[in-house]
Amino acid sequence: HSDESFSVVAIHGLGGHPMRTWETGDRLWLRDFLPKDLRTARIFTFGYNSGTAFTDSKSRIRDFASLLLEKLAQLQRRTKDPKIIFVCHSLGGIILKQALIMANERGRYSAVGKSATGVIFLGTPHRGSDVAFWSKTVEKIVNFELLDANRTDLLKTLEPKSIELGDICSMFVERAVPLQIFTIYERVKMKELPDLVRIIIVMTAAHDLFLLGC
Repeated sequence: HSDESFSVVAIHGLGGHPMRTWETGDRLWLRDFLPKDLRTARIFTFGYNSGTAFTDSKSRIRDFASLLLEKLAQLQRRTKDPKIIFVCHSLGGIILKQALIMANERGRYSAVGKSATGVIFLGTPHRGSDVAFWSKTVEKIVNFELLDANRTDLLKTLEPKSIELGDICSMFVERAVPLQIFTIYERVKMKELPDLVRIIIVMTAAHDLFLLGC
């Protein structure tokens, strides 16, 4: 119904920012455009430090997912919105998948899981991406002198044949039955990064919530 209130939560990807990921010039899509089409929506963006994902010896996906769940639970208590639609870029989509899996497993977050209505995935590596590409991307986000010679678990998670990513995907499919899902893949080169010309998605193989509009 057009008069029914709901929440929209945007989750940025690897090396992203809760605001800058969604803006061009001085225009912020989530604030300046989306509210015009979704007049009853409360629009939020979730921020997390994706750079730290590559400075630990342990994958941080579950950590980010736990943080997201806690913020969503707080959001629900405050807004009472019965539905949440997610817009996820890149790594943000993997974090959301893990969060919804955990919501299904943990009783305290069951209400969050039940409120999840739809997801828009923007360039999310559902089955993994070329690890060499991710390595180049990471080099532009964090100082590799701070890292040891080995790639971290999270980088391995993003490989095409990653067991962890496969597990997340499989478990999410079980949870995703009631969700409306749209997946959008990037098919053009990124002009801002001329040396990163690969398309990162393999077809068969983006800490807090900020209110932007209501």
